[in-house]
Amino acid sequence: MSTRRGVSLVELLIAMLVAAIIGASLISLLVGQSKFSERLTAERDARSAARSAQAILTSDLRMVDPDWGVEAASTTLLRIRVPYALGVFCGVNGTNYVVQVLPVDPAQFDEAGHAGYAIRGVGGVFTPYTIAGRSVVGSSTACTGATPAIEVVPGATIVQLPQPATPPAEPVAGTPVVLYRRIEYSYGTSTVHGQRALFRTVLVGDGNVAVEVGGPFLGTAAFAFFTRAAPETATGTAPVPITNLVGIQVGMPGRSERNPRLATQTVSTDLTTSIYFTNRRN
Repeated sequence: MSTRRGVSLVELLIAMLVAAIIGASLISLLVGQSKFSERLTAERDARSAARSAQAILTSDLRMVDPDWGVEAASTTLLRIRVPYALGVFCGVNGTNYVVQVLPVDPAQFDEAGHAGYAIRGVGGVFTPYTIAGRSVVGSSTACTGATPAIEVVPGATIVQLPQPATPPAEPVAGTPVVLYRRIEYSYGTSTVHGQRALFRTVLVGDGNVAVEVGGPFLGTAAFAFFTRAAPETATGTAPVPITNLVGIQVGMPGRSERNPRLATQTVSTDLTTSIYFTNRRN
């Protein structure tokens, strides 16, 4: 017959208390880890909201000419002429300029949105002409027969561009020509999440469609400007004339669409990018 006694009530209560303490600690640890994970996810989402827009906008702005590349600017809007191909003037065919476009990515060349061209004039200054027509020419004789003759580069495309209503003095053969698209960036309210967002619009006549490229942002997201008078301090007022612009500051404080549980403030990440037109002439 066994003489081993059972567990007393006191021992049972102590064991339950210890188990409860350990359980509470584990639950607290799991909750803390969950909150930390949610916080990291929210911060990552906030950074992603700004980084994608930053990459697209920076890519366009770095190609903009400082003298004629910016059409309009405000804290919520930026309208620019973005070069997508470089050409060489060959001659005139009726009311069209014949231009040899140097080799360029076909996808980039064929993308919709050709808005016009700029021709270099006296002193190296380019004059832009917003004329959307562009047609490919099969023959290269306008270039090879020019004076002086223009050698056709392998992979080049010969195009015709409509002359402006009031054409300038006829360019000489070999004059550089830049083909560009007109692109507008603007801050507005997203139809997806209802917060501030950045939109990109390729201006191609009446069919313009604004595409959301970044967001959500805090309401402070805006453009600021570096001017000749204040090249190191960004201001919220675009210079007049716009050619006094030397750089653009893009504020994109990304915010997470969902905040961590019990969070009292919106999770955001401040991302500000400054882009200077380094080839700006004094």
